[in-house]
Amino acid sequence: YLLQPHSAQVVAIFRLFGLDCPKDGGIEHQLVQIGTGEGKSVTLAVSAAVLALLGYHVDCVCYSSYLSQRDHAAFQGLFNAFALEERIKYGVFNSLCEDFLNSQGDVRKMVMSTMSAPIPAQGPWGSSPTASGPGGKEGSAP
Repeated sequence: YLLQPHSAQVVAIFRLFGLDCPKDGGIEHQLVQIGTGEGKSVTLAVSAAVLALLGYHVDCVCYSSYLSQRDHAAFQGLFNAFALEERIKYGVFNSLCEDFLNSQGDVRKMVMSTMSAPIPAQGPWGSSPTASGPGGKEGSAP
């Protein structure tokens, strides 16, 4: 049987996809608030599925590992039915941030390279790095 969605879910999905914005507004920088019991999990899963069908890779992020795993399991059938399991990833903030940073290269090597780089002879404003303050006067306060 088909469940009737909350009006908040329908409005949130329309808002997330920028349907109330001018044609050139796009879907970037959209934010919605959904109250307790109004179906955040369903709204997120449907939005993720639509974006994945459009070719995007989607990260669904939550603060709670339990909620993230619960929601992923609840909608796994939907994602599998549309062959979207490779395009949608559920996780917590820490793990998705780690994955992003690691995808940019070996973070440890990048930090070591930065730390071992020679210090420039001039400071950022073209003067030598000394204890002088603004205007080049010794001991002047900012």
